[in-house]
Amino acid sequence: MKTKLSVLALTSLLMSSAFAQIINKEFANGNIERVHRGKNQIILTFDDGPTPGVTEKVLSVLKANQVKGTFFIVAQNAKRHPEIMNKIKAEGHLIGNHSMSHPKLGSLGFFSWKKVVKEEVLDAHEIIFPYMQPGQRFYFRAPHASWDSKISKYLNKTDVGAKYIGPVLWDIGGDMEVEGDHYSKTADWACWSKKLTVDECLEGYLRETDEVKGGVILMHDLVSKSAEMLAKLIPELKLRGYTFATLEDAQFE
Repeated sequence: MKTKLSVLALTSLLMSSAFAQIINKEFANGNIERVHRGKNQIILTFDDGPTPGVTEKVLSVLKANQVKGTFFIVAQNAKRHPEIMNKIKAEGHLIGNHSMSHPKLGSLGFFSWKKVVKEEVLDAHEIIFPYMQPGQRFYFRAPHASWDSKISKYLNKTDVGAKYIGPVLWDIGGDMEVEGDHYSKTADWACWSKKLTVDECLEGYLRETDEVKGGVILMHDLVSKSAEMLAKLIPELKLRGYTFATLEDAQFE
């Protein structure tokens, strides 16, 4: 009788969506695109940090607006700034893996690529894992969106790699596009290099968001102007009727 009950309990656990999501996910052969668009929901993601003096500003804006985000962390930065990592975790945000040192993984040398992938993905995971929320899924975003299917095949044979969802791209904020006298799309990293104002950059994000009816927004916690724009972006999106979610709410096929 005990054995039968144990089997039933295990079956119930396996059927639970949360557990199934963890054990059945693995790296995709290519970047996962069109992640969450069309649902009138916003998922905020921030790449390349933590950056002292910037990440804290982003966190303050998120806290003031009662919104959670996902921080795709460069692990070598996490090693340098554990106090910021602890703050991200304490305030309830998700942590994603953005590699150890931000290389183009799809352009690695033939003889060294496995060693580099282990260091950049699996070793990075060991550094950022203590800062993840309990029970959260594992997410990876490839630096420069550079990927190769052979990397997926290699990682999916490892215990940790086989539990990852990724590489996860975005729906909004990856490109710059001009239509007539206005920006129809913008990307914060490009905005600041091109000397756009916060309002000019904001316009592109809002136009693209409305075009795809919400989705995963890409930003970077590298420059303070991104935090300034975020402080205007969130209230405006709320006024337009968008709600906010996290990557935990996204459905990955």
